[in-house]
Amino acid sequence: MPGDHVFISYASEDKPLAAWLAMRLISEGYMVWMDGLKLLGGESYPVDIDDALKNETAYVLALVSRHSIKKPNPLKERTLALNIAKERGCDFLIPLNVDGLSSTELDWMISDITFIPFYESWAVGFQRLLKKLESLGIPRTVNKGSLCNWFTALSKPEPANERLWSNLLPVIRLPEKLIRVSFDATKTSHVPQSDWIHCRQGESIWSFAPPPEQLKLDPVDYREIDWNGSLTRETTALRNIVTFLVSAHLVSYFKAKGMGYVKRQDQILYFKTGQLEKDELCYVDPRNKKKRRLKVVGERFRSTIKCHVGFGFRLFLLEFPQPLLAVTPSLVVTDRRNQLLPRRRAFRLERYLRSRMYNEEWLDRLLAITYWMSSGSEVINVSTDNRYDILISTVPLTFRYPSGVYENEALPDDIGSVESIGTTPCTR
Repeated sequence: MPGDHVFISYASEDKPLAAWLAMRLISEGYMVWMDGLKLLGGESYPVDIDDALKNETAYVLALVSRHSIKKPNPLKERTLALNIAKERGCDFLIPLNVDGLSSTELDWMISDITFIPFYESWAVGFQRLLKKLESLGIPRTVNKGSLCNWFTALSKPEPANERLWSNLLPVIRLPEKLIRVSFDATKTSHVPQSDWIHCRQGESIWSFAPPPEQLKLDPVDYREIDWNGSLTRETTALRNIVTFLVSAHLVSYFKAKGMGYVKRQDQILYFKTGQLEKDELCYVDPRNKKKRRLKVVGERFRSTIKCHVGFGFRLFLLEFPQPLLAVTPSLVVTDRRNQLLPRRRAFRLERYLRSRMYNEEWLDRLLAITYWMSSGSEVINVSTDNRYDILISTVPLTFRYPSGVYENEALPDDIGSVESIGTTPCTR
């Protein structure tokens, strides 16, 4: 056998699975090559990929997905692996079906090769892969305990100036007054929120401003309240009114920008199909000032549903020294016609998709969403009424912590070191 390494070919979007797969294989004793991962007894990722595949690789694991099927680097690696397989007359290329691609979605070179399915369960797919590798007789030369020792050492905090990102946006300005009015019930029964954002409570109607003159509503009773000075943890009703009004403005503001809206347990705003060019959100990552792209609408489960990036929000008026808006990235699923799915099925699918995403991916989405919110400004006015402002910062609060965990820490000599296991822009 020319080599004893398992080479993992993948697209950058599938890096979480590739990294997980590399760690699991190493823990089973296999020598692994993966771009960005150095766990090979001190050997770096090969500079000459062609030579490494021909002379030092036992088998190639190709993560085949909608992302990797046409990308240049994974395509070149698969093509070379197929040519080597023909020369040797063996299963040199072992494809893993990541997204549940059908045979018609595959390119002609690999459509007739037996795939190992990973789209239903990573655990089940990995067990099938282990059986395949065992049947091929690939040597296991890595000490199984070395990886555990490295993880134990890696998790120890060290003195550092660690930057922690939150999903909290400062609320800079809210209207100072609440207006409580009463009307003839017949006049206000059909006033839409789009004409005048208000909150009903019994016979009273609350808002941040009187009804516009064009509505021709003559109040029976009118009162102004300094809600900020009256607000305490005990005044739940008053706090709920302010929260409702601000939330209504947020929904109206972002719906006017083209976003979809769904109310389940929380209020979720999401990007619609075609809202952005190519359904991609271009943004500048504040961590490194680099331009990046985020796909906000994509097909899943053999193109039977669409997955939309979205966000929920929650207003905190008293819990912190200043009012804050928590923005939480979320996912919304629709059918291929962009119609919302029944609640139970949507909840089940969304929970499954969320469970496959890592913290780094959620942070990427948060930073992309807040950048899109900003429209080039660090402060936005979400008020839909020109008589008052609701100003919110689009820069998430960050904190500094005096210790951190170094993911680039050197590994023991018998394993090597980790160069990078993060999600970073690349051309794979």
